Amino acid sequence: MQETGDINTSGNVIDWLSGYMRYVLDNNNFVNSLQNELEQVESYISIQNTRFSFNIVLIQNISPEVLFCAVPKMLFLTFVENTYKYARDGLSNVYLYINVRSVENRLEIQITDSGPGYPEEVIESVNEGKTIDGNGERIGLINIFERMKILYDGNVEYLIGNHKGHASAVITIPKIDIDAWKNRT
Repeated sequence: MQETGDINTSGNVIDWLSGYMRYVLDNNNFVNSLQNELEQVESYISIQNTRFSFNIVLIQNISPEVLFCAVPKMLFLTFVENTYKYARDGLSNVYLYINVRSVENRLEIQITDSGPGYPEEVIESVNEGKTIDGNGERIGLINIFERMKILYDGNVEYLIGNHKGHASAVITIPKIDIDAWKNRT
């Protein structure tokens, strides 16, 4: 970056990276407000977009009343990483859509990218709660879903699949305000 004379980009990456590292290394919180979690996703995507010859374009549709709800820390990271790893398919830009809304007393989170979609064996294995292989590959989705089951005492629903040919996940968790979560005993 600096070799090309783009000092501003270098400075931005350092700012994004330092903020992101503080967030990742904060071991005191297992949950975060949705608003803060989305800010971290934006920083992570900004960092990664400087590394690759293509960009992820993040499109968010978030109901304002859910911005201060508690969500698992790093909830979206696996999906963003999978988008970089699997969704490019020769495109110059890949779109990542995050939609979050309140449905009764729950949060419904939908994450979709514009890539070619999940292979059928991935859909089947993840939806059954199984890892895909024994080599430590393709375990990110299972890890996030298992972590949510622990955080929410099993009160989690998830389903991955392909929506109009693109990878998609729908996650439903209890709707809990971040301050109420922090005050839990």
